[in-house]
Amino acid sequence: MDNLTVVGTPAERLPLDQIEIIGLTLIIITGTLLNLMVFCQLIRTSRTPTASTSFLTGPYQINSFTLFKVNLMVTDFAILLLHALGKVVWLTTYEWKFGSSGCKIYQFLSAFTYYSNSNMVVAIGLDRLKVVYTSHIQGATSVRRVRFMISVAWILAAICALPQLYVWQTVEPVEGWVQCSTIWEIAAFARSSTPEFEATKLAYEMFHQSMVFYMPFLILLSSYLLIVIRLLHYTLRPVGSFLEVRTSNSGQHTCLRMTNVPSSDQHLLSSTETLQAELCGVSKPLPKFKIPGARHVKQLKCLLMGSSFSSRIMQKRRTACLGSIRSCCRNADVSVVDKSLPVWRRQLRSRIFLTSLAVVIAHVALWLPYNLLNTWRFVDIDNYAWAMDNGGRLLEDLIVFNSLINPILYMYETK
Repeated sequence: MDNLTVVGTPAERLPLDQIEIIGLTLIIITGTLLNLMVFCQLIRTSRTPTASTSFLTGPYQINSFTLFKVNLMVTDFAILLLHALGKVVWLTTYEWKFGSSGCKIYQFLSAFTYYSNSNMVVAIGLDRLKVVYTSHIQGATSVRRVRFMISVAWILAAICALPQLYVWQTVEPVEGWVQCSTIWEIAAFARSSTPEFEATKLAYEMFHQSMVFYMPFLILLSSYLLIVIRLLHYTLRPVGSFLEVRTSNSGQHTCLRMTNVPSSDQHLLSSTETLQAELCGVSKPLPKFKIPGARHVKQLKCLLMGSSFSSRIMQKRRTACLGSIRSCCRNADVSVVDKSLPVWRRQLRSRIFLTSLAVVIAHVALWLPYNLLNTWRFVDIDNYAWAMDNGGRLLEDLIVFNSLINPILYMYETK
């Protein structure tokens, strides 16, 4: 929180401060209640049974995306109840009443909430990218991966916030009036700052700005660009197909054995396999068929239903193994029909994917204005100072407002 400016005399409360106090108070109350409601709902409804689960006693395993939501919700709680509430207290009193250690701890936790929230959103984006570029559903492996990503997000946030313990200190510009300020503000107030010391301030502010927003933003942008590329690659390739055998009018009994020969790229829908068909009991093989998009399937039994075979010929979902299909028919001829969408393509249409995309968009949209304004100080410090004094610091409250929006987005996914 960079609004604790050292001055020579106690400041008077401005009308803008009153507006900010009221706005933040409403956001804190509403956001805390919404997050609490959704948190309880997630814990109650999103438990997945495991092999050792008892219906009454558990244990249950929370699915991977719910793990992300729970941890992101914890960071939202922290932003509301640590950062925002602390800012309301300071705006109300214009004085720091919690000592030097309290100043350092508060500023560390305040930065930690920002870093952890950004890191968690990045982890969600990377997980969606992994899902799109994976050809099968991973189950328990996905949960382990998500837990690892969440742990890295928390640890990285703590490391990035550590400098706050050094750069923030208490100062008493007027007897009996204590402030929590940075070492650079204290040096400027004491007129003991040097160009070299100011350069360290610039370096730290650029580091903080990059790690809390711009690096996460670039990672998210790259992740979703790769997802779009994957989607375009799928859309522009030939549609996949499978064989369907139909009955002719001659009534002659024929048995076919079709063997799948894998292509070089099994997991893509656009792969090509060779199907070898042979007459049962006849040594002479039939011609080979090249079917775009065909995939390995297990040996399945065909059933006659009217003039066509049962739909059980269709591949079993998430099956990828080398085998053969024995099809018994009456003088059958072959036709090609469209194949179902691959797993990752269906994921793009799921509520989980849409919710994660909405969370990412809301994060970027609400964090971008304040970070752009903060970046402007590296270009024109005078205009930056004017903007901050005339309502610019209210843009930081949009970041707090993001913690109110997230539980509303979660409600859509849980419907």
